[in-house]
Amino acid sequence: MAYPQAKRCLYGGTWFKSNLEGKVAESFDNLGIAWQYEPVVCRGPEFDGGQYTPDFYLPRQNVYIEAAGRWDDRHARNTAEFSRQMGCCRAVERDGHGSPMILCVDGRGFVRDVCSGEPDEDIWSIPFLSRCARCGGVSIMTNGSTWRCQCCDAYDGDHHISETYGDNLFDAAGVRRYGGR
Repeated sequence: MAYPQAKRCLYGGTWFKSNLEGKVAESFDNLGIAWQYEPVVCRGPEFDGGQYTPDFYLPRQNVYIEAAGRWDDRHARNTAEFSRQMGCCRAVERDGHGSPMILCVDGRGFVRDVCSGEPDEDIWSIPFLSRCARCGGVSIMTNGSTWRCQCCDAYDGDHHISETYGDNLFDAAGVRRYGGR
């Protein structure tokens, strides 16, 4: 089955390959999360099409984001190989520093861990967004990991989490949800 071609989207002076990517960028901006668009390209025969480029990188948080309205085998294979090559850890294993993490934002804005190549819906590894009471920065956390603010290094034991936004990026940012394809 052939899927319709995604519509390109202009947001903030950047052309994105889809409306979904534009919504993700708008959400990051609304939350004050620094991001880069397609900063890394991995090439090799192990990637479908000979290369893979994650859609976003969050430098303060060392997190790669794949925006995928429809998760398919190509996404699963490419993100699994990228995770292996980059040494990505699962969200639940993350201590706030060190190894990068790769996450998926689906067409409805839900954030999922995909280190294994498949979106993980295990309650302990579902990432969620939280605002630090100390500095106001928004970080991505999980239930099963120790958390430190990626902006000011406040530790969760100091109770610097002022708000949690759940696992939906669009809701947290006040951006209208895009229905996906």
